[in-house]
Amino acid sequence: MEKSNIFLTETNASKNGDLTFPKGNFSADRWGNLWSEKGLRLAFGDGEKQTTVALEPATAKALAKKLHEWIENYETASGTLWSEFANKIAVANDRRLFGIVPQGNASGCCQFPTANLLANRLYFCIRSLPLDGCERSFKMRSSELLDERFLAGLACSQIALQDVEYIATSLQAPQDFLRTIQAQWQHAQFFHIGFEQGSNSATYKLYLEFSQRENLPLYIGYKWNPEDPLQCSVSQYSRLTTPSGDEAWRDVLTAFYRQSDREVLRIAYAILQLANQRLTARNEGGSPLLVEVHDTDTSRKSFDLNLYESGLRIADITPLLKQLGTHLGLQEEKLEELLKRTEADFVGHISGGIDRHGSAFLTTYHAPATNQEDNA
Repeated sequence: MEKSNIFLTETNASKNGDLTFPKGNFSADRWGNLWSEKGLRLAFGDGEKQTTVALEPATAKALAKKLHEWIENYETASGTLWSEFANKIAVANDRRLFGIVPQGNASGCCQFPTANLLANRLYFCIRSLPLDGCERSFKMRSSELLDERFLAGLACSQIALQDVEYIATSLQAPQDFLRTIQAQWQHAQFFHIGFEQGSNSATYKLYLEFSQRENLPLYIGYKWNPEDPLQCSVSQYSRLTTPSGDEAWRDVLTAFYRQSDREVLRIAYAILQLANQRLTARNEGGSPLLVEVHDTDTSRKSFDLNLYESGLRIADITPLLKQLGTHLGLQEEKLEELLKRTEADFVGHISGGIDRHGSAFLTTYHAPATNQEDNA
């Protein structure tokens, strides 16, 4: 870039045409641009101060190319930039979702706790967003413990549809998914995004959450394999009437399992009983939210139970999960390490039933306790 192609004037009072540059530190809170036959003028404002930079056409083009390279390099290492507060938000999300505490001068770069490139790609798309909720989870099924899973979300009022389109496109979402999300966006209240590494392939997930005043499911989930977007499915989550009494609860959960899966059912029901006992002891007076899940194009049949209000921790259900791990033939050391690492986390949801591969499963969603919750 040649020096003669950029014109700056530094002063608080004096002017050189339309070009000014305030003395001292300057942090712009607004900007705009104006093209003419002579080139491009960029105007930056901060309170009463204003800076205007004039660039000849060739210089503007060179600067645009260089800025694109710089931003691309930064976002590859630190995540997508969404605002001037991106770094502060990103560091907070690292801690909330993965328990990462910044060390020294490394606070601006997320040391993502996985070598999974697909997980990195997704998280770096949302790392700088003002996420409203963050959960990790692990899925237990025959001979498999899938613990590279996470889910995060925010209110639709906090993100523009154009940004959702950008995320979906960046993650190679099927085009028909994107068109459907665009059509449903006006009715959605929350937007969620998730990742799961399976035994043979990964899955990206986008969810829309709707008000129950709408004639729509509670959630609709759009899921695809980023390495083969033709491997995709749509899941609908519909709220069920809350059962009354232990036997009614057992009957409802039994409907989601086969006779040969009675041990998985027993563990799921035992966790539910613990949650109901905690709710009763705390005089909460409520019951877990029960949701039925089915795919439009697979044989999945499952349920989801929201247990946050029970206050259960992973440590409270560890004996039951160890029993299930033994039954499913899971690697004991891996499960032990996972349960030890997450023992202080709240149990958020449990989901279970028969997955799209025909396997009985139980998934536990969990989230770290905040300081306020610890002191409650």
